[in-house]
Amino acid sequence: MSEAAKTLPNRTVELLTMLQYKRPSGGATEAQFIKRFILPLGVTKDKMGNIWCRIDSDDCPILWSCHTDTVHNTEGKQHIIFGDGIATSDSGECLGADCTTGVWLMVNMIRAGIPGLYLFHAAEEVGGVGSDYIAQKMQHKLKHIKYAVAFDRKGTDEIITHQGWRRTASNAFANSLADALSLPLDPSDRGTFTDTANYADLIPECCNVSVGYYKQHTKHEYQDVDFANKLLDSILAADFSRLVCERDPAVDDDEWTYPEHWGAWRDHKSDVGQRPKGLFGDDMPDCTFASLFDYVKKYPRDVADFLEINGYTIEEIEQQIWGQTSVYGASSK
Repeated sequence: MSEAAKTLPNRTVELLTMLQYKRPSGGATEAQFIKRFILPLGVTKDKMGNIWCRIDSDDCPILWSCHTDTVHNTEGKQHIIFGDGIATSDSGECLGADCTTGVWLMVNMIRAGIPGLYLFHAAEEVGGVGSDYIAQKMQHKLKHIKYAVAFDRKGTDEIITHQGWRRTASNAFANSLADALSLPLDPSDRGTFTDTANYADLIPECCNVSVGYYKQHTKHEYQDVDFANKLLDSILAADFSRLVCERDPAVDDDEWTYPEHWGAWRDHKSDVGQRPKGLFGDDMPDCTFASLFDYVKKYPRDVADFLEINGYTIEEIEQQIWGQTSVYGASSK
């Protein structure tokens, strides 16, 4: 440990240490990370690699969610740079605060005895494989759950209420959670996906909470460590007994017709007659190269709106296509 690190609070040192681990899904470094930080907590693991922990009574209605994998291209450890409350990496890859910060929060919550069912999901970054397995094969373990709270959102001011083209949590619940945390967090319909989305047909209120990272999935990713500590303090002091449960997972909620900034997407929805089943809607069920190319030519502004609203950048696109990047960077949960 460096001399500077010796002056930091122990839990901040732990977060910075966790961030050193580059954890592609299913890799050796992810296994080392889990062995060091999670297994000592007295947890169990299912056949898909999801890690479970129950604190307090079996009927506590809250599920706490994060995931153990990152989008690093390589395994091993990276050097973390920390100053002025901000953590970054000079590895040339992402920092991995998505979702290391969520893991760190939940580890500390378990140690503090915060009641709930804790799920450290496997393989979120490769399609939510772990949570999908639970939703399909282990529904009986979620019957008593009313609230699924993920710690996997960028920024410092959102509680995500919509994921995957649909409402997954009510505004009333989001506001009650913000009140419990005593933080200026607002309901937001700008989510895309994290593991709680896979539980939206089973659990009434499925959300995602901002934990203070930015520009995730890029080499410019950084974590606001001061906010992470503030959020942890708020969680440890919170009274979650007054959370509101308003959404019915058995009812298809069609009230959301996209925010105003989706413009033509909303118009296109009315043309099709129902919510799109995928990125390009019901009128393009075969996403072949030709159909995608034609769609981009026909609706260039809509596609650009979709990419911008969901946080995709020129850098991320260039990295995915050519393996090199420009000066921009952000991605969205």
